[in-house]
Amino acid sequence: MPRIRRYHPSGVLIETLGTMQLDWQERINMPRMRVERREKVREQLRNYNLGAILLNRDYHIKYTCSAPRFEYLSETNCYGPTMIGMRYAMLFEPVEKATLYEHGGIASQIERHAPWLNVKYAHAGLIDTEAGKAAAEMITKRMVNQIKEDMKAAGVAGERLGFDFYHPRLEQALKDAGIKVDTQAGIDAMADAMACKTSDEVECTRIACTIGEACHAAVKKAIMPGLRESDIVRIMNDTAMKLGGNTHGDAWCVCSGPDSWPNQRTWTDRILRPGEVVFVDVFGCRWNEYHTCQYLTYVCGKAWPEIREAFKKVATWQREPLEKGCKAGNTTADIAKWFPSAKEWGAEEEAAVSGNAICHGIGLHHFERPLINREWSLDHPIELKEGMVFAIESQCGDGLGQGVRLEDIVHVLKDGYELLTVWPIDDIIECPY
Repeated sequence: MPRIRRYHPSGVLIETLGTMQLDWQERINMPRMRVERREKVREQLRNYNLGAILLNRDYHIKYTCSAPRFEYLSETNCYGPTMIGMRYAMLFEPVEKATLYEHGGIASQIERHAPWLNVKYAHAGLIDTEAGKAAAEMITKRMVNQIKEDMKAAGVAGERLGFDFYHPRLEQALKDAGIKVDTQAGIDAMADAMACKTSDEVECTRIACTIGEACHAAVKKAIMPGLRESDIVRIMNDTAMKLGGNTHGDAWCVCSGPDSWPNQRTWTDRILRPGEVVFVDVFGCRWNEYHTCQYLTYVCGKAWPEIREAFKKVATWQREPLEKGCKAGNTTADIAKWFPSAKEWGAEEEAAVSGNAICHGIGLHHFERPLINREWSLDHPIELKEGMVFAIESQCGDGLGQGVRLEDIVHVLKDGYELLTVWPIDDIIECPY
């Protein structure tokens, strides 16, 4: 495969811009991105016949409001399955600005910094039961009253309200207040709105990928006997933060030695030894909250023939589905059919090896559309659309107790695809010491 095709199938070198702003170069147009994302949600409100949508998931709030994400309120770090009520947002179909209901005094700061939003403080502190059942019921009623009043003020009283998360108590309270709630429509509306990325969103992901590649370069330089998996996590965190990225702190994957097959998908303080495989995923790295996810495989020293053979297989599984199936107008089945079947991994059912070869849409969160796998995509394909961005990942064991894993991020084009991650996978990465 020609080297230039790692950048763009048409042979065009795509420039990746810096993280700063310049007056003489068109970079990410933040005002345009804020408007385009919000209006894509509004378009889906019309498609699903919704007068408004209530947003509780932090990445939906980020997408629609362009508000900051707070780690202590995020779904990954909060208590319970998700944080509901400390902050939430609404978009009313007839009203230009989205409304952000922010947590306490933070509202005044957001109002000062984000003139594109209507900002209020959230009437709900917590609507799960950490404050006690009686308090949860009282707070839920206050939240519902606030929503009902604002729907009336926006001119959408009596119209359907989409909701982006299943929460029985809140849904019932909204219905008891006479509000027509359609949770599934709200979930589908947001998934549809976020499926295809704007040009500015794609550039955010390109920048995130450049930072991720720098993390990998720092790892490559550091690998030697005596290095711990936890040291690799520290190196990646440090590199990402220095380049203006942000991280989930411990949300990285570093698997070495016997933990590399099957993929353990976490990290420990295991110490590397000569000749061991270590594969690393930079999924903990983000830029402007746009995620990365890129596995690369290293060898602490020199690779032996079996691991090289496994690497060649995985590299083929990475590129063949893209070359033969990835372009707008095709379907997810055109990708999935080129992945190995479960039987090739020695399994009877696809579910048993579901993560061995998979694609997942990536943006403000890690599992957007399209999600591609042989388990479901062959029988239930969806259309690949221009502007979709997804990660493609594959793995293979060497038969001797260790394994290889690779991953790239792909931008779907009208006539093909663009690799947003450009680290070459011509050969496994050896790290002499």
